[in-house]
Amino acid sequence: MSWGNWEGKTLAQLRQQDPVYVTEQESLGLDLRPVGGESPRLVAKRVSAWIEALDIVNVEQRIGCV
Repeated sequence: MSWGNWEGKTLAQLRQQDPVYVTEQESLGLDLRPVGGESPRLVAKRVSAWIEALDIVNVEQRIGCV
């Protein structure tokens, strides 16, 4: 997941830097999307599309995505 402008910063740092914006973003849940980043919902959609593209049917193996 790309955290955009939040990349490499702790939650405490983000809250100190811009508490109102961080609170607004947190209230969005899965639609939280930092500037220049992506939301958890977009990540799930992208990864789901990738898994479906693998076209694995009746295969007994595990797939990891990092």
